[in-house]
Amino acid sequence: MRSNTWNVFKTFRTQIKRTTGFVHSVIFGRRNLLLTNALISASMGAIGDSIQQNFDILMDNVHKKNDDSNESKKSTNYSTIRTVHMTTAGLSTGVLTHYWYLLLERFYGTVNRPQLINFALLPLRYRILFDNIISLGFDIYAPYVKYKKPLREQHDSS
Repeated sequence: MRSNTWNVFKTFRTQIKRTTGFVHSVIFGRRNLLLTNALISASMGAIGDSIQQNFDILMDNVHKKNDDSNESKKSTNYSTIRTVHMTTAGLSTGVLTHYWYLLLERFYGTVNRPQLINFALLPLRYRILFDNIISLGFDIYAPYVKYKKPLREQHDSS
């Protein structure tokens, strides 16, 4: 029984390796790399904006609960258009970055020190994914700056 279970496990593990290898070669293969990089960058733009908008909505709701005034309490809604704008920005950045890394690959010696780690440790096909994971903080910060609303005025209780 134990031997049979082990054989099933080994077969399952081999099948997973084949499947992930196939998916990996399709997604990060030369043929689809531009599309993959563009979609990763667009996704990060959307995720970053969504995190920022949800944080703004959450903070606005907290301020409303703490506000004792009877002024109109207009709710903050999620802006799909804003997310589309940030997704489009991410998409265009992904395409540009894809070709930028191809160009840098040719002129490896001109890479700055922080990117040297990226170039020394990662193959070309993973660099934009790595870059976007690191850039998620900026993807959250950029919509905050672009769509920043003035802070609500606190009422003096004096």
